[in-house]
Amino acid sequence: MAASASSSQRSSNVALAAGAVGAVALLGAAALYARSRTRTSAATPKPAPTPAVAPVAAVTAATAMEEKKKPAPVSGEQLALAQSGPTARIVALASAFPPNSYSQSTYHARFKAQIPNLTAADESFVDRVFTGTGFDTCSSYLETKDLFRKMTRTEYVKYVKASLKDMALRASKEAIEQWGGDKSTITHIVFGTMTGTIHAPTLDIEVARGDTAEGLGLQVGIKRLNVEGMGCLTGYRCLGLANDIARADPRNTVLLIVCDIRSALGNQLSPYEAGSRSFKSDVIASSLFRDSGAAAIIQHEAIATRKPSHLSKGSSAPLYEILDHRSALIPGTFDLVKYHEKDGAVIFLDIAKELPEKIKEVLKGRVELLLQPHGIRMEDCTYSVHTGGPKVLKYVAESLSISKNRMASSWYCMKKWGNLSGSSNLVVLDQWRKLPPKAEGDVNYIQPESKKHVVCMSFGPGVGMELLLLRVTSPEVGAEGVDA
Repeated sequence: MAASASSSQRSSNVALAAGAVGAVALLGAAALYARSRTRTSAATPKPAPTPAVAPVAAVTAATAMEEKKKPAPVSGEQLALAQSGPTARIVALASAFPPNSYSQSTYHARFKAQIPNLTAADESFVDRVFTGTGFDTCSSYLETKDLFRKMTRTEYVKYVKASLKDMALRASKEAIEQWGGDKSTITHIVFGTMTGTIHAPTLDIEVARGDTAEGLGLQVGIKRLNVEGMGCLTGYRCLGLANDIARADPRNTVLLIVCDIRSALGNQLSPYEAGSRSFKSDVIASSLFRDSGAAAIIQHEAIATRKPSHLSKGSSAPLYEILDHRSALIPGTFDLVKYHEKDGAVIFLDIAKELPEKIKEVLKGRVELLLQPHGIRMEDCTYSVHTGGPKVLKYVAESLSISKNRMASSWYCMKKWGNLSGSSNLVVLDQWRKLPPKAEGDVNYIQPESKKHVVCMSFGPGVGMELLLLRVTSPEVGAEGVDA
């Protein structure tokens, strides 16, 4: 009995200690957020306050209807407030992709090869979905024989972790090289992915560590955050967080990394059941989701600079200034994206067909709310939209009445690499300045139309929406009105 009581007491003490650690972590996060909103200096104006956000429960159908209406004109005082305070800058951007390139038709054939007893109706569905994605090619770490091969959970975790780490390191090293700064001055690292697993130490540590040649060798005191499970909005959600951190202190330099191995969903599919909802969901996930990684360096405006190059025409100006960031939940959409693990090494993803229409209903109002305080019109912007598929991109264009030309990078990335989930956010932004010229005979080429301001947008489970407003500051991006 004494031994039992002692064991019980130890368990209680462990629980209390764990609770205390969690409380300290929450208090630290709250303090960081508070400093990001209140920190000022004698020479620096106070950042513009973030508008109050109503509780989710208070967002009604009537509120959703109000979002569709044209916002009221912005006063001169509001405009001045929105444009005051220090800002953060994106000084470097880099992308990384798996080494093996495949056509979408190869993925299509390999998917069907894994299910030899497909019914005629299900085969017809598979054909319609795969050919309807609009993808030309994609990249993978897997050999052809392993595409859509069922993996054990242990094999899956080992595969995605090694792949994520490789892309994270390659993208980070390129971003640091572009920046040209001292990596020992990086104060924060934020790592984001939707390819989540129960696995520790987390990838932010694996990437940062300096006790092995496999890591970047960042300072041991670096502040770290690992973000998982936020879906296709991960990149811009994390960029918004990096913006808050960089603005909070002129000494802060943030390394942001977002990587995804979403094609591995095809290695964790449910057993085939003819005509079932789970099979159709598996087909959609297998046809859409692919792999990439990206990294960015974000700094406070007081220290933001980058190494001049021939691409920047000798300029050391950062790539972008972050003017604003907004997050939102779309009312009545909680059940439209479902993602969870099941028994038997199965990952189930279900995306309702109503999702694009629900986004379209509120998108224009949300973009207007982002732009109006800065006196910017929708027609004066380029749009960097996550590569959710042709229907998502078309609905965004229709909702905002914009041409494919001002979404050229999104269309290019989608056709070349597929739906890259949350990593697509930074990849699309990075590729704007790297888009190739029109090839001879390419009748589907979309001529880029790059503006001085960029609206970044992405959507994820919730359904959540992330919006950022950027201003091009480097001639390397090639936007109208930006000179060396």
